[in-house]
Amino acid sequence: QKKIRHSEWLHTIQNAQSVLKSLQNRDINLLFATSVVEEGIDVDACSFVVVLDELQTTKAYVQMRGRARQMQAKFYVFENTSTNAQKSPLS
Repeated sequence: QKKIRHSEWLHTIQNAQSVLKSLQNRDINLLFATSVVEEGIDVDACSFVVVLDELQTTKAYVQMRGRARQMQAKFYVFENTSTNAQKSPLS
């Protein structure tokens, strides 16, 4: 069997589908994801959303905020406050 490099494994469609199915089936209840889940991927309503990437657009904010749809959901965005950091259009 051919050994798949870690970076290749992370980006396979089958793996992403498997993880999303496990999330929907409640086999797992925690998902770490990049901006790829901003739109186009069906993720159930979450109760806790943490955004580590700086949100670049209002649309990105709305999409990610929309993931926190459960009652009493929490939504956090971490921002780089370094003086060398580029400012987001949302700042």
